[in-house]
Amino acid sequence: MTLLSANDLAMMRADQNDALWDTCIVQTQSVTVDTYGQGIETFTDGSAISCRFVPSDGRERREINRLDGSITVMRALVRLPRGTAITPNDRVKVTKRFGTTLATALIYAVADVATEVHGTCLTANLMDVD
Repeated sequence: MTLLSANDLAMMRADQNDALWDTCIVQTQSVTVDTYGQGIETFTDGSAISCRFVPSDGRERREINRLDGSITVMRALVRLPRGTAITPNDRVKVTKRFGTTLATALIYAVADVATEVHGTCLTANLMDVD
């Protein structure tokens, strides 16, 4: 079996990047404590980046079983360029679909840690913002 050459891998990464037709913003979470000792979440927009937003079609039901016994229903998947910084505390704001600016951005919470797919891109499952 022949391993992929550096050139083959570079071509696969370029193909993956060419398939990122949408535009997303990773919003990073910050928590500050108010005068009553309660944590207040805020999210700060990062830079706009190319992404591939894949919403659930409603028939497909992807679930994650949490350690606390709860089940989270995934609403979408996002593919991001390799090397994008994203954590389960972040949110993803979709601002363009297929190059067209959305009247209202779609905002989802990141449900799981992004994983790299064959060294070409990152993926993350998304869920509704509570």
